[in-house]
Amino acid sequence: MGLFDSLKKIGESLGINFGDSAEEGPIKNVGETGTSAVKRGGLRFSKEIPEKYSEFPKFRDEVYHLSETKTSKYTRCTMNFTNVKDREIEDYIYKIQSLGYVKGSEVRFDKENTYIIVDYNSGKLNLVFHIKK
Repeated sequence: MGLFDSLKKIGESLGINFGDSAEEGPIKNVGETGTSAVKRGGLRFSKEIPEKYSEFPKFRDEVYHLSETKTSKYTRCTMNFTNVKDREIEDYIYKIQSLGYVKGSEVRFDKENTYIIVDYNSGKLNLVFHIKK
């Protein structure tokens, strides 16, 4: 069994379809540099935003860095995004304000018992969905 066959078996156990050759599967772009090959190659795993946060507007469909915190006073979903453009932030802030979120501080937008933190700096975004109990 060759290296590709071994990787294919591991991938299948993780639910990844590698195709019948390197030209068809997610490792076809190995010769490229940077994260673009990984993104297009499908080797990064997107996480699902928990259902309880479905009322919040998504920033992007794909979320790779996500964590959830639960306490007796609140639940919160924290996401980190990279390679974010200024225009994406402007569009997202417009979207959340059009949905009734009101700017409470430089980075916080409030609506009823929820708020969104949009903390953007130099292409990096820390986005938080917060539900008060």
